[in-house]
Amino acid sequence: MPMAISVLGEDTIEIAGITSGRGIAESFSGSTFRQAGNNLNSAFIIRGIGTALNQDNLASPGAIYLDEMPMISAKSTMKMDFSLFDAAQVEVLKGPQGTLFGAGTLAGAVRIISNKPDPSGFAYKLATDIGSISGEMRQRYNGMVNLPISENAALRLVAYASEDDGYVKNLSTNVDPSNKVSNIGLRAALGWQVNDRFDANFSCIMQETEVDDGATINPSLGENSRNGFSDETTEIEVSKFNMTLAYDLGFAELTSSTNFS
Repeated sequence: MPMAISVLGEDTIEIAGITSGRGIAESFSGSTFRQAGNNLNSAFIIRGIGTALNQDNLASPGAIYLDEMPMISAKSTMKMDFSLFDAAQVEVLKGPQGTLFGAGTLAGAVRIISNKPDPSGFAYKLATDIGSISGEMRQRYNGMVNLPISENAALRLVAYASEDDGYVKNLSTNVDPSNKVSNIGLRAALGWQVNDRFDANFSCIMQETEVDDGATINPSLGENSRNGFSDETTEIEVSKFNMTLAYDLGFAELTSSTNFS
């Protein structure tokens, strides 16, 4: 069956400084990314197919996967926009993908493929991104370490933290900027090559996000200004766990993915 697939490699992700879903959407034609707030109601709009924001009971038409782990749920408005540090590649599959990815893929699917645990040797990687706009700081800190356990097993850990001072002035609280956003997260993956045909992978991702105020602005009040009775603070904690078992049958590969969120 014909399928439109676009791919970003690891080098492109790092050189272009792509760190989130919005950066992915800006790199592919026919796709956009929107959020009601940081990690709230986030969704990819692929080929113009989407649902209204704040419709938490509607299934999203575009699925997001980290390896074999689904990252969105129609039952929650909290949808993690996680770091792409140490991602091997990003795939955007346009058009209905229900055959391979099930429900919620009418418009397509976005797959983030992470670098897998490597038992061949120890490795690490560090990266930082610091910038300032009009005196307000943006900071990103990332780290990865790959730890061999045996000849056929390894543990890979990725940690990241970010902080953006924001850009919105809240006229009611007289805070400028008011919409500071802080993220801290951890990804862990344990890979075990049981034999030449059987691979077992266990992974988890945990992230905590704190938002000091909303980002909705009223242009009539001035540039990047808003009015509210109080700060619209948000605290989000998300944890996801996955077990993926893959067996090579010779003529095909059997994959089992079990998830808990």
